[in-house]
Amino acid sequence: MGGLLCEKSGCSFSMRKSPLIFLLFFTLAFVPGCSSSGGNGNSAGTTNVTTEDAQTGAKATLTGTSNNIFGALGQSSINSDAIGTILKALGITPSATPDPDPTSAFEGQFAAAVNLIFQGGVRAGNTITYDPDENVLCGDPLLLQVSALMTLFSSTQGCIDFYSHMVAVLTIGSSQNHGTVDFKYDDFILSTVGYSPASVFTQFSLAQCKLIVLAMVTQGFILDPGFPSTFEGVFRTTFTELGPDHGKINLSIQEAMKIGEGTENINIAASEKVLELTADGPGKNVMAEIGLGAVMAMFPLADPLGIEHNTSLDMTAATLFAELTQTTLKVSNFGFGG
Repeated sequence: MGGLLCEKSGCSFSMRKSPLIFLLFFTLAFVPGCSSSGGNGNSAGTTNVTTEDAQTGAKATLTGTSNNIFGALGQSSINSDAIGTILKALGITPSATPDPDPTSAFEGQFAAAVNLIFQGGVRAGNTITYDPDENVLCGDPLLLQVSALMTLFSSTQGCIDFYSHMVAVLTIGSSQNHGTVDFKYDDFILSTVGYSPASVFTQFSLAQCKLIVLAMVTQGFILDPGFPSTFEGVFRTTFTELGPDHGKINLSIQEAMKIGEGTENINIAASEKVLELTADGPGKNVMAEIGLGAVMAMFPLADPLGIEHNTSLDMTAATLFAELTQTTLKVSNFGFGG
């Protein structure tokens, strides 16, 4: 689930203020956002999986895989002496008594939200449509914390208004533990989540995001943020469970990112491994790999006299490999192509 809500006073969207803000937006793609396509489960033919089994499988697979990923990242970071050394170098004093399971609270909140979504449901063929109670979702303090991570609400009523337009559509796959869930805002797909044993992905599209925000403008929820004429790109984040508290997160660009208006443009090529994190909690080890594709950008840049000049960036690739163990941080394969 995800979205964008601004105060009634409005919000601004300007490439001129900071072209690099879009690169920041790009790095936040692991948060479920606006999806590019519907479920890709076994929609052809009729499945023998019952509605109850499909709900049970979706809950167990989504929460089980996610909890192991969260646990891996939490344990790996908290048990690493190298992290403490880095924090001290930055002038930050690590906690003398670190939380042995820093992600447990979020895991519980996430599981509660999943259980709330997959209740009841209306089935048609291989799809089950759920309409969760927005008053319960936005009224419970713990569940609201989960929602707040994914959307920006100015009030509880804003949260209720937003989720009153939301439904979740589960497409059953080849078994009760396989399928996809489309989180829809009216007729638009906000986020697509696919799941199978030990693997979950979430996918979103900038084009769909733009359409959803414009729909919210029409409904009077927000003021028009002024999207650029070109706003495209499809992103996917895949979570893979490798064992107890051991997992991998992969961020990829499925369709090239293109954002532009006039002489201001940013293009980032499709790539299967924009960022990949592998965390082994019991082994106290984290590995990160970056494989960013070609980046091209044009934007005005002011000189010391305040005169703007058209500036361009043309980079064929960016790579980095880093490994954090309990005692060391090693970085290699660092480079900017071109």
